[in-house]
Amino acid sequence: MKVYLLARKLSYKSSSGVERYCARLHEHLSKYINVQSSLEDLRFIALDSFNYSSSAAIFYDLIATPAIIMKMRDISVYHAMLPEQALCFPALRKRNTVVTFHDFEDLKGLPRRDLIGAASKLYATFYTKIATKFTGHIIANSSQTKEELTRDLNVPEGKVTVVPLGVDDRFRPESRDDDDSFTIGYVGALKERKRVRLLIEAFLLLQKRYPELGKRARLVICGTGPQRKYITSLISKLGLNNIEVKGFIPESNLVKIYNNFDVFVFPSRYEGFGLPILEAQRSGVPVLIMEDARIPVEVIDSTIRCKDLRDLVDKIYLLLTDELLRRKVSYEGLEHAKKFSWKDCAKQTLKVYQMVSRS
Repeated sequence: MKVYLLARKLSYKSSSGVERYCARLHEHLSKYINVQSSLEDLRFIALDSFNYSSSAAIFYDLIATPAIIMKMRDISVYHAMLPEQALCFPALRKRNTVVTFHDFEDLKGLPRRDLIGAASKLYATFYTKIATKFTGHIIANSSQTKEELTRDLNVPEGKVTVVPLGVDDRFRPESRDDDDSFTIGYVGALKERKRVRLLIEAFLLLQKRYPELGKRARLVICGTGPQRKYITSLISKLGLNNIEVKGFIPESNLVKIYNNFDVFVFPSRYEGFGLPILEAQRSGVPVLIMEDARIPVEVIDSTIRCKDLRDLVDKIYLLLTDELLRRKVSYEGLEHAKKFSWKDCAKQTLKVYQMVSRS
């Protein structure tokens, strides 16, 4: 069986969950080549050679990728690791194709109120229809994504297999210097649906309601995105000098970053998976999320859920001041996160390949 993986980028240095999925799946699938499996060859088409713009990515999806794969022969399975890359599937004669769906942010998210925003949503609608109609089988990264595919897009249940993402074994608790300060952390994109503003408001309220703790606490925000300028401006406007915006964090530094946190707050409204939750838990850090968030149930097990802003502040305070509770939540989260591995992700993906190649 020869497999061709199609992806925008193959990067082990990115903090993007999708790019880490591409890189880790490629890495672990490669270990099965000619080793007690039917996988003989694994090839990869990616845009690693240059920093692509949105227009370049669309050109690649619509023209470059089809031109490349149409020259290939004897390929058992084509796997589009993003639905955009399945645009070439109608040109293939056989249905030996697989596509991975991660989330529906581009399709269901709040569109920008301009021509580019409208065009982006139209393009997302287009490639989603192509990907669901012309692929032989779909991999959903969570039960929630499968539900959205079957309920909202009318994809037959038998056409979808849930294959959860993994957490790298490098994420583990590390010793840190004991002091009387506390660090509240966030890792993720800085965009509207992540609700980082809510976290900043919670930190401000924490200082007002619990001044004895607020003086010893700091907030570290790690990530980049369209709201970075707005967030830094808000912090400056509020006069908060104990908030640090670190920007982009390479994956190689993430283990150290997580281990510097006493608690991890992930206020996102919607996630197709929510990999930072599991990475924080695997690092032994308690995780807080919002009750109204739409995040896969299998991911948010062993997190602390907060009803609103005040409840979030109270639970942060409780975790920071009750060491026994913090250790209990940390242990439960660590044990939960251990259930997710890239090895299992690769094994389950290979089973999908074997099923599709026989159809």
